[in-house]
Parts: sequence; C-alpha cells; structure tokens
Amino acid sequence: MPFRRALSIGVVCAALVVALVPAAGCGSQVQLDKAVELADVHSGYVDMGLVNGETKLVPSATVRVKNISGATLSGFQMSATFWLAGGDGEKDEKIIPGLVAKDLAAGATSDPIAIRANFGYKLEGARADFFSHSLFVDFTIKVLGKVNGRMFHIGEIKVDRQILQKTAAVPIM
Repeated sequence: MPFRRALSIGVVCAALVVALVPAAGCGSQVQLDKAVELADVHSGYVDMGLVNGETKLVPSATVRVKNISGATLSGFQMSATFWLAGGDGEKDEKIIPGLVAKDLAAGATSDPIAIRANFGYKLEGARADFFSHSLFVDFTIKVLGKVNGRMFHIGEIKVDRQILQKTAAVPIM
C-alpha cells in the first residue's frame, strides 16, 4: 500500500508540473494598457435617418490603435462601452468583430476601426438644434482590449458634438 500511495503522489506531482510549466510564461503576457494607445480619433454622432418621424443620432468614433511597445502584437479583441456624462452605468456596449491589430509591428498603427453604438437619441426637430436640446447629454466611449482572457482599459473618447454621415462617418457640412 505505501508503494501505491507513493506512486499516486508521484503521478499527481508530475501532472501538476506539466500543468504549471506553461503558466510560468504567463508573466510575460502583453499588457494592452501599456502596449497600445488610441490614435487618429474622430468622433461624433452618426445620423441614422428618420425613425418613426424622429431623427436618430448615435455616438460613434473611428480610431486607429498604435503599438507603443517594443514588440510585435499578435492581435487582440476590442470592445467599447458608451456612457452618458454624469451617468452611473453604461448605456450600450459594442464588441468589435475579429482580431484588432493582428501582427502589428512595434511603432505601427492599425487600419481604422469603427465603433458605433446601437443606442442613441431620437428627437423631433432640426438636426441643427440637436446639441442644444434639453434632453441632450454628452457621451463618453470607454475602449477596452482583451488578450489571453484579460481585459485592459485602452482609452476614453469624449464624443465630439458634430453630426456624421452614416456611410462615410465624416462631418456633415
């Protein structure tokens, strides 16, 4: 019996070593909050057209991700939460599809990434009066990144008070 017990303890110890060795390299995982920053930020409210006779405008931003680390990034997932100024909780959340910044070299910048909420404002009246409407409250977009199961805060964007076209996400003149 002591031999069997020693053998089973040895098997358990060997299994633990095999399981923990890969985890030893986890300390060198990328910390996105220190490896990337938002660049070329362009924000505003996208004109989604008329919905039930009211103009619908949703907060939106187009950003690039810049690799400020000294190593190539192999990619990560990104999401955004939309917060009303002075609010105590998010109003909307958006998962950015696919991997962001796949194989992004040190110092390089990603392609543009569009971030657009589903939630927004529906108001009657002229678009020109939108930002002076009594119900209007500014939005902030909080951008998060996820790599190897860990979430990191990448940055925040205060949405500019401008109306953007739905298709091109550029200011309406």
